[in-house]
Amino acid sequence: MNMFSAVRYQDDVFSLGIMPYISSSIIMQLLTAVIPALEKLAKQGQAGYQKINQYTRYGTLVLALIQSYFIALWLESPTSFQGCRS
Repeated sequence: MNMFSAVRYQDDVFSLGIMPYISSSIIMQLLTAVIPALEKLAKQGQAGYQKINQYTRYGTLVLALIQSYFIALWLESPTSFQGCRS
């Protein structure tokens, strides 16, 4: 049984996959519509698009670090993340 649970835990660490990038991309699209400076950058053509992509990649790293931190906490103590159950 321990062999299977160890494999499951390793899969959880790698389960981030492409989701931090997708989340960061969605966040940047929303921020572009809300923040005038990003909207102006988006209208600058290819150079602005590349800059927004660079910001998206930085956001991806931040989201991946945050998510992996909480996965590591969960792996250390899975029972503390089960929430309240009645």
